[in-house]
Amino acid sequence: MPPKPDKCLRCDGQVLSTKEDDRLNTLAAAAFTSGAGKEFIAYLRSITIESVGGPGISNDHLRHIEGARWVVGIMETRRAAGQSEKKT
Repeated sequence: MPPKPDKCLRCDGQVLSTKEDDRLNTLAAAAFTSGAGKEFIAYLRSITIESVGGPGISNDHLRHIEGARWVVGIMETRRAAGQSEKKT
């Protein structure tokens, strides 16, 4: 596997060093892999990623929901990355 570049655009759109990216992934894995963390992520998914706006949703509400989905997606992506880094 080729080494990661020292600085790169990450899953959250930020340019971070590999060390900082790994640290954030480790923190997310620690926070969201316990029973309580998994329950909390499941709750966040239920009110964001798994919710449907419907045809009457306003533009502002839709933008709000999409932003929330993006944040939950970052949490899940970092958690998964932290778990796989832990295994290697």
